[in-house]
Formats: sequence, structure tokens, C-alpha cells
Amino acid sequence: MGKIVILPNDRRSRAAYMDNTRLPAFYMGDYSVLGLLVAPYAEAVRVLDQQGYPLRETACGADIDITAPAQVAEIRQVLHRHGIGAEIADVVDAVYQA
Repeated sequence: MGKIVILPNDRRSRAAYMDNTRLPAFYMGDYSVLGLLVAPYAEAVRVLDQQGYPLRETACGADIDITAPAQVAEIRQVLHRHGIGAEIADVVDAVYQA
């Protein structure tokens, strides 16, 4: 089982998420974290909760457990049906390991 992060679609929220994320000790330059960038965020959380998705709210967003990659597209479709913008994206803008 994996997870996908749900974040407000703004740079500040992504930066806050990364500030609170523990990076692996060693990673390649192409390190990424898959997420859904949503707007409006509060409405997205409400809809997903009502639809029965297991949300865990964090200081910067929310995590949803997924059991298959197809669930990411399903979650995005649910949000779009409710008029909520949802973009599948890498939430890591730029990470550099010296």
C-alpha cells in the first residue's frame, strides 16, 4: 500500500510540505513525491471525506492511502466531478543533495 499527498495548489504549501518531510539519507537527483495539487483545498478534503477516502490531515495537507495506482486517477475524477481542480504533480520543486 502507498499514499498520495493532497496539497493546496500553491508554491508555499509545497514548500511547507517539504520542510516537514523526511528525505532519505541518499537519493538521486530525480527524487520526487507524487501528489495531487487541488483548489479549493478545503472543499477537496470535504468531498474526499464524504466519498469515504481515508484522509489523514497533516500540518501542510493530507495523505490518502492508496492500494493501486489507478486510484490516483479515480480520486482526480471524483474531484473534477465536484468542480475541484486537481493536478497530478511532483510536489518536490527542486531538491539538491551536496
